[in-house]
Amino acid sequence: MTNTALKNLDMFHHLCGDQSLKNVMFLTTKWDKASTSFAQKHEEELTKNVWSGMIELGCSRPKRLGGVANYSSGIVDPISDVIARVLKFQPSWLLIQRQLGSGQHILDTTAGQKVDQDLSLEIKKTQDSFNSTLAQIEKSHEDTIRAALQDEADEYVRELAEAQEHKKASEASFEKVMKAEEERLMKMEEERRRKMEEERREKEQEEWNNKMYRYGIDATGAVLGAGGWMLFEGIGMQIQMAGSLLKDGGLFTPVKLFRGTKIQNCR
Repeated sequence: MTNTALKNLDMFHHLCGDQSLKNVMFLTTKWDKASTSFAQKHEEELTKNVWSGMIELGCSRPKRLGGVANYSSGIVDPISDVIARVLKFQPSWLLIQRQLGSGQHILDTTAGQKVDQDLSLEIKKTQDSFNSTLAQIEKSHEDTIRAALQDEADEYVRELAEAQEHKKASEASFEKVMKAEEERLMKMEEERRRKMEEERREKEQEEWNNKMYRYGIDATGAVLGAGGWMLFEGIGMQIQMAGSLLKDGGLFTPVKLFRGTKIQNCR
């Protein structure tokens, strides 16, 4: 893996945190584009040298994705196995989500501190190189060498300014992305609560309807026995049962009841 890929994986770990790694799965691809022996060796190297730490913390061992031919020969894993494994994952909050939720500033989170440390290290390396060059200039007595070292020092000054500007821009970008993610999560939470409230109300309404339906059936005997009729009147519906029909073996059609139903007993 390239240095950039390693940094990205490290940042991914800092964003997720150890507890969420149980919902992470490594996938290796292009098994249909390389020899099996080479791919297996590469997979073993990645597992041992790069992924082992995350696997020990709960991350799933790598699954293989490839062409139909490799699938038929058993070299790669069926996509159904991968999906089945993912479906068993139990939802959990990422570390950065928990930290933001507790009120931490973005740059004070574990991931934010990692970004700051990496950028600060880059600046420090440039600053150290600049200081070393200045020391060499002071020790040198040859104009040619001093001129060359001065050019090198000037280049470090430019690099240092660029690194500091890059740090500010990266921190601002990181903060912007994380704020957008925080807003997205807040909207998701609001939607989840709204749906839960809708389900609760629907359940209450259904229980109310069932209760009133049972009450209506239990109450018809005494009222209709004298040849009267009963009207259950609700929102957009009504149940009307005529005593004469029931006496003669007639039928009635119950319709959905709502809260606020009015019951009238008429003769």
